[in-house]
Amino acid sequence: MNADVIASFLDEHLGSDLVAAFIYGSVAAGLAGPASDLDCFVLIKEPLARVQLELIRTEFGALQRGLGYQPDPEYPIELFTTDACHAALGSDLLHHVLSDAAAAGHIDPHLAKHDNVEVLRALLDRRIVIHHAPTLGLLTARAHDVLGQHPAPPGQLRRILGLDREPPIRL
Repeated sequence: MNADVIASFLDEHLGSDLVAAFIYGSVAAGLAGPASDLDCFVLIKEPLARVQLELIRTEFGALQRGLGYQPDPEYPIELFTTDACHAALGSDLLHHVLSDAAAAGHIDPHLAKHDNVEVLRALLDRRIVIHHAPTLGLLTARAHDVLGQHPAPPGQLRRILGLDREPPIRL
């Protein structure tokens, strides 16, 4: 993974609209394999026009393939405004998803990719920061608060959310 290439891409396509960005998931955990995608979470100031959003998704997918990854065809890059992240973390839907998941011992597959769950999962996961801003720290703290305020043990919720991966053992 080449952070400089990704940073240049984001600067070129988002400019002053870029707030923060990081890589999460298997790449950040050191567990990426040949079929892995490059999970990139980007905070932006304002929602993008549909045409600009589609262009960034298409070109970031091509960038991923060029770096040897297999992009998610629907969401090769996660773009959220700061306000949308705050709303996701405070949503009743997220609380209900976590409650149902804790009771069932797993998350409903139909809800696992919901934006609210994805925001929480990304903010709690291991990460490689591409572009830092204080807002990222505030949102991360809020995501930890969401888990801490839930009646289920945080470790159980982390496992259900798929955040209990261990980094590879280095010999």
